[in-house]
Formats: sequence, structure tokens, C-alpha cells
Amino acid sequence: PFTREQLLAKAPGVAADSAFKRLVRTAAIEPVVTRAGTDAWRLAVWGRELAAERSRRLAAWTEVLEAAREDARGHLTIDVPSPEAILGAARMKAIRESAAAARSAVGPA
Repeated sequence: PFTREQLLAKAPGVAADSAFKRLVRTAAIEPVVTRAGTDAWRLAVWGRELAAERSRRLAAWTEVLEAAREDARGHLTIDVPSPEAILGAARMKAIRESAAAARSAVGPA
């Protein structure tokens, strides 16, 4: 396996990405990297980080929606959608965005 410094030196295009640098500096596992492997590993790590961030955002929105739903209960006649319905739609949108971002990050084959 390469050391973190070797990994950054061998992948200058990837090393320019500050999020990738941060992940490499904090990585507990040092991957065996080839040119093609670098892109795949970077996308896998980026995907996990993106999914975690989206999960945090969705959790925050769930709390806001639940609070709004409780406030609206008995005061309004409109039906506030359940957080599950909104999160389902948000997750589908996140999946489509992630797939599009991954395709654009890899570039043409």
C-alpha cells in the first residue's frame, strides 16, 4: 500500500481536491492505488461522504417537518405530508444527483 503522501504525490489531479486531501489525511486504511483504482476509490469515498452529509440534512429537515406538523395539528385544515413521504422524494432526488455527479466526475470512458 502507498502511504498517504505517496498517494497524494501519485494523483496530482485528485490531490487538488481539498475534500479528498482531508479524507486521505484522516483515512484509517491506506488503499492500494492504481490510476484506475484512484478514481474508483475517490468516487467510493466521495459517495460515502456525500451520503452521510445528505443523511444529516434529511434528519434536520425531518425535525423541522415534525415540528411544523405538530404546530399545524388542530390549527390548519391542510394536510402536511409525512416526513417519510418527503424523505422518500428527497432520497430519490439525491440518488439521481449522486449518479449524475459521479458520471461527470469520472468523465468520458
